[in-house]
Amino acid sequence: MANIWEKARELEKSPWPKIVTVGLVSGDHVLTGQRNDNKLWVSPGGHMDENEDILSAGRREVLEESGIDLTGTDMHLVRAERLVSHRTGKPFVVFGLIANVDMEKATGVNDPDKEVSLWKWVKIHGDAPELRAEARHAKDDFILQHLRAQ
Repeated sequence: MANIWEKARELEKSPWPKIVTVGLVSGDHVLTGQRNDNKLWVSPGGHMDENEDILSAGRREVLEESGIDLTGTDMHLVRAERLVSHRTGKPFVVFGLIANVDMEKATGVNDPDKEVSLWKWVKIHGDAPELRAEARHAKDDFILQHLRAQ
């Protein structure tokens, strides 16, 4: 795992916008949310603030978007990649994290951006429509790829 962190540390120094996405896993379920703008499904996450580290950004984004506090929860980095947006053609960096948590109700009531209208726990290895590729906001969904490979 040291290799992925080395890669992440290099990517943290890059000039491109940085995004963190966190897969919240409870047993065989993952938390997913439906975006307001395009009705597609996402894991909690968003843009990292300047000088913010990966784990702090992940915890902040999860708390803001879902109301779930990851203080004291281990998070594992599963991907760190430079990508080019299929929407804008601009480069950005994505860090994918996984956190094992107890299943709890998620709410976006305190989310300043109000990006997600509905949070839902769905079975990872089932045929949930929310986890189908065409229903996902991220064209290359690091979190689901990792979870389904296990």
